[in-house]
Formats: sequence, structure tokens, C-alpha cells
Amino acid sequence: METRLLILNADPVFQDEALGLFDMLDGVESRIARTLPEAVAILLAENFDAFIVEGEAALALEQCTNARQHFPSLNIVCLSPRQNPAEAEEIAQLQNITLIFVTGNKRRLERSISNFVCRGAMRSKELETKLRLLNIQLDSWKKLHDLITYGLDKAKPIISAEQERQFTDTRGHLLQETEYVFTQLNMVGELSGKAMNVLQRASSVRGVRDLTNDEIRRLEMEWNGVFTKLGVVQGQLKARQKELASQTALKYYLTRVFQRSPVAAH
Repeated sequence: METRLLILNADPVFQDEALGLFDMLDGVESRIARTLPEAVAILLAENFDAFIVEGEAALALEQCTNARQHFPSLNIVCLSPRQNPAEAEEIAQLQNITLIFVTGNKRRLERSISNFVCRGAMRSKELETKLRLLNIQLDSWKKLHDLITYGLDKAKPIISAEQERQFTDTRGHLLQETEYVFTQLNMVGELSGKAMNVLQRASSVRGVRDLTNDEIRRLEMEWNGVFTKLGVVQGQLKARQKELASQTALKYYLTRVFQRSPVAAH
């Protein structure tokens, strides 16, 4: 049975050092939340073995403490820089929070995280990172689509300020992160144009409602093209992940050696 982790990280695409280490843990399913309210909603709806909060010490501990009030028995971990360590340790002990300092020593951080969740079968850091980026992208595209669908439904005349805020946040994340993620996945040429067309046409929930039928048709077609391709690639990477997890270390490295042999001989 996999260990399920919910990780609170406000910038999971670019601030991902610790996330990359969690990617390498065997038997772990991780999900990312960007805000504490989103994390609390997910924790209320689903079961997780632990809640991980990343960020500056004061804010991260405040978020951990807030989560502890909602979930008294949940395993909560705070990942933060070593700032005011005595005070941080006192708060962590009082709230029954596991405190792991991110000190810049990657090996030490890796050991600390590995002690929290045991490492097992072979995993590829590059593969796990790509899957994490894909999951974040797919989640953002789903949220955008839900809001676009609401905007297009003229039977729902009320568009709230909160819906516009969610739309702006989701669209902003996609505008900032899509090009980087597509580059990591080697999909810029195939998807970048379609993605930018969607994001340019869908400027707000109210703006979507003013689109012509032809613009709506193109919007839906291009969104579907991006989302479907990302889903296909996610499936391929998960298949590779499963294959890799079944390999022993010896088999993995022998396979890599023999794959390189023709190149070296040539």
C-alpha cells in the first residue's frame, strides 16, 4: 500500500528542491496544494498519511499549527530554513509537528526525508520530476476548464468575485509555468501555441461569456488538444515508472550499460 502525502508548496514548479527528493521515495503518492485553504479542503475530502508544509519558518509553522487545529491526529511535517531554531523547535514540539530544517546540505536533507519515508525500489529522478510537473499542469488545466465551462453556461448568470479570483490565479500559474513545463517534457513545439491560444482567448470568466460561437469552438478544441496530449504523456510515464519500480538495482544498471554499449563501440 502506498504512503499518501499532501504537500503544501506555493510554487511547486520553481521551488522544488524538497519535492524532487519526495519524488525519489518508493511507495509514495504525493499531491500538491498551493494554498492552505486548498490543502484543508483536500484533507477533509481524502485520506493522507502525512501533511508536509514547505516555506519560511514562521509562515510554515503557522500553517502547520492551523492544520493541527483541524486535524489533531494527522502526521504533520514542517520543511523550512533554519531560522530561529530554538523557537521553531519549541512550537513544533508543542504542536506535535515533525520539524525538518532545509539547510542547503542536500545530502542531509535527503537523509532526513528518507528517515521519514523509507526508500525502496529503483526510481528515476528525471521521470518522477516530469510526472510531478505533469500532475500540476493537468490539475491547473482542469481547474481552468471548470471555470470556463461555468462562464459559458448562461443559465448561471451570477459570476462571483471568488470565481474570478480563482480564474486569475489558475490562468496566472499556467502563463508562468506552461513554457517551462513543456520544455522539460520536450513538447514546446507541439503544445505551446495551442496553450497560449487558450490562455489568450480565456482572459476571465466574464470574458469567456462574450466569445462568439466560433471562438468558443476553437477554444474547446485547443484546450482538448493540450489536455489530451498531456494525459497521454502522463500514461506513458506512469507505465515507465511501473516498469522501473519492478527492476532491481543490478538489472537497472546492467540495462543502462548495454543500452550505451553500441554507442560506445561505434
